[in-house]
Amino acid sequence: MAVDDPATGETIAVATPAELKKGAAGPGLYPPPDTDAYEPTAAQKRFLTVRDRRCRMPGCRRRPGRCDLDHADPHDQGGPTACWNLCCLCTHHHRIKTLAPGWSLTLLRDGTLIVRTPAGITRQTRPPGWWPDPEPDPPWLDETAPPDLLRQ
Repeated sequence: MAVDDPATGETIAVATPAELKKGAAGPGLYPPPDTDAYEPTAAQKRFLTVRDRRCRMPGCRRRPGRCDLDHADPHDQGGPTACWNLCCLCTHHHRIKTLAPGWSLTLLRDGTLIVRTPAGITRQTRPPGWWPDPEPDPPWLDETAPPDLLRQ
């Protein structure tokens, strides 16, 4: 079960029924703790796949089961294995981020991923989460469609 902050929609915890029971009796639920290891812990993997739900590169829809958990700040350069420094990237986009020159990815603590291409184009994605405000209705087709020349 995922627990989202109702004010921001940010995933704040992913818990099993036993963890929910323990969290209700104690200090509450929080993202899993950081680890010194390169590989994320099982709890971190569970949290990140629920939070991200897909490859986080803008426009990519690959599911987390086919993604790598990538360090935004590289682990070998001091980047921690912490949920705020990890995101799901499919193998293709992980390779672009790591090997292609000129690409820049910045992961903010709330899970927002900012991508800058070699051409200088910037895009961002946010974890899907739960949002209290519904998406706006799409515009009516009549308002956006060109005039019907056959009806004139």
